[in-house]
Amino acid sequence: MLVCLSLLISIYALEQHFFGYGVPPTVEQITRDWMTALSGRVFSKFALPSQLAGYLLMILPLNLLLVLRERFVGVRIFWGMGFLLNGLIFFYTKSFGAWLSFLGMLAVGVYVFISWKRALTWRTILKASVLFFIGGWAILSLIGVVRGQYLWDFQGNNPLWYRFLNWKTALQIFRDHPFLGTGFFTFGQMYPQYMLPGANESQ
Repeated sequence: MLVCLSLLISIYALEQHFFGYGVPPTVEQITRDWMTALSGRVFSKFALPSQLAGYLLMILPLNLLLVLRERFVGVRIFWGMGFLLNGLIFFYTKSFGAWLSFLGMLAVGVYVFISWKRALTWRTILKASVLFFIGGWAILSLIGVVRGQYLWDFQGNNPLWYRFLNWKTALQIFRDHPFLGTGFFTFGQMYPQYMLPGANESQ
């Protein structure tokens, strides 16, 4: 059921990728900057592309399990096509965070699998680490190409840079209120007073 629902969400996201977001004319002017910031990323029925990517990251292992465990060829082909569709939409979200999470999950999974099969040596761990670093760099570079901005390019609409500025602002607030803080749920009120140049709005 979860995988079938994900296929409907991915089909809608595929429509967004090829035919646009379908913004009504009455709100087109308001959302123009937001659509530009998305850089062609899909989000389907979610608020943000990163949320869709996180959802698919949880669904893809279930989808793969259905492909591997299905006995009937026709049904296996159906689940396989669904897996490819979900994987394609995961790519079209162009989410750096989701890909970093995927690489982390893959690294842990491979480590557990290999250590279950045989004893690990530092040399094996070093080789695997180098391979993961090269593979991760290649994937993030590809996402940077299709997104029009690299993860390590701290200019423009870079999510890491925005988060860094938000953390820096939070530390400044903590510096001025180290003992009692500013109160529960007051970050949104304090943030504009400490907001750094180039930072985004935050609540």
